[in-house]
Amino acid sequence: MQIELVSQSNDELYEAFQRLVPQLTNNNPPPSLNGWTALVRDPSSVLMVARSDHGEIIGALTLTVYRVPTGIRSIIEDVIVDNSARGQGIGEALKTRH
Repeated sequence: MQIELVSQSNDELYEAFQRLVPQLTNNNPPPSLNGWTALVRDPSSVLMVARSDHGEIIGALTLTVYRVPTGIRSIIEDVIVDNSARGQGIGEALKTRH
């Protein structure tokens, strides 16, 4: 497994999130291509993905960083691990590599 920071939008990432987001929630659809591009470009969001040994995107995490009067804070949002890869420590690996 490999963890990487996402720095640009592409079709592979867009398609992976079309598959992953419905595994997280039925309440919100996956982002549109424009929404996806906006997320990747947003300086307050850091997107990380986990790849299998074969290079397939099998997990993701969004770290949101923001300022408050007492300093800089961050929060982990939308940790998603593909159903086929759950139970292998991927979510924990994403959380510890930010």
